[in-house]
Amino acid sequence: MTRISSNKPLDRRQRKSREAIQNALLALLRDKPLDEITISELAIKADVNRKTFYNNYHNIQEVRDELDDRYLDMIFSLVENTEISALRSRPEDFFLKMFRAMHDNIDQCRLLFDAGEHFCLTARLKENIQPYLEKEMEEHSPGAPLVPYIQEYVVSGLSSLINLWLHSSPMLPDEDIAKLATELIRATASGFHKTW
Repeated sequence: MTRISSNKPLDRRQRKSREAIQNALLALLRDKPLDEITISELAIKADVNRKTFYNNYHNIQEVRDELDDRYLDMIFSLVENTEISALRSRPEDFFLKMFRAMHDNIDQCRLLFDAGEHFCLTARLKENIQPYLEKEMEEHSPGAPLVPYIQEYVVSGLSSLINLWLHSSPMLPDEDIAKLATELIRATASGFHKTW
């Protein structure tokens, strides 16, 4: 989908309108699925007119995509500042940063999962933990053709773990869930070569 954008930065009024529309969409998503939300009700909730909506977006999915991008960029910008060498030696630091960022934006992260729009998160997780997994797989020598399968298994499990954690009450502390994620990945990697 082509987004409405230009090379020049948004002015204050445009930023304010986009933020109002995004916040209104978040509020509406708490009560109904994305495909049941109309542009008219979104504009009313955001206190903007339909013209303002169309000056900023083509459709509601574009608003949702921008919201997802915004929160994922924010979460992973914190995580990606971790050096790859540090990730390989201390993956728990990577996961702790990630879980803290998610905890700080818990409503948005819950909505991401509740709306079934967490595929971008899964893709970004795969990107970010690939170097660690490759290192673990090399050490345990499962064979190069198997690495993508193991990686897919680990990332899918991690995505389910995040979803459970986000919706648990009480939630495990950030430190505990980060340690659990790290240990589960280590156990998968080290246990695999013993059974294959």
